Amino acid sequence: MDEAAFRLGIRKRLTPAWERLESLYGAALRRQAALILPAWQDPENAVGDVWLKAIGAAHSYDPAYPPYPWLARICVNTCLNQRRGLRRVIFDALQRRRSSEEPASPLERTDARHALRSALAGLPAREKEVVTLRFLFEVPVAEIAALLRIGTNGVHQALFRGLGRLRKVAEETELARVIGSTPDRGEAP
Repeated sequence: MDEAAFRLGIRKRLTPAWERLESLYGAALRRQAALILPAWQDPENAVGDVWLKAIGAAHSYDPAYPPYPWLARICVNTCLNQRRGLRRVIFDALQRRRSSEEPASPLERTDARHALRSALAGLPAREKEVVTLRFLFEVPVAEIAALLRIGTNGVHQALFRGLGRLRKVAEETELARVIGSTPDRGEAP
């Protein structure tokens, strides 16, 4: 099968073309998925989803171009979507665990939590994630860095910026008193 027939076979969903595509690029997609996904998630499952999405989107492949960039983009999007889904699962699990415990800190009281949620709505997404993980779920800085795939300095910077913005929003509420006594560098309150 020559290159033109191979590329056209991808678009037409011909089995020999897809088998060749997997043999040429399967290992590269698994490596790419392993770089994007957290260490505990199996890249093989993500690549399986990539192949399903690629077959479903074969009509969008342009045979005038090499297939790997097209596959790589599908792989990146699939892995990023799975990471977002993992964050949601982690948030939900932590929320269930925290809601079953007795409130111990000022941040766990209902009025402070409500005020914090209102103030968090105005933060950029990264700062909201970091502040929520650190202060609502008490996740250590190193674990936040691993979960979000950023360095600990990035976590500290997001905490610093996020807490600064929250202080401006919180003014005279109980939230201002709680956050005002919280260290900027990510240590537990």
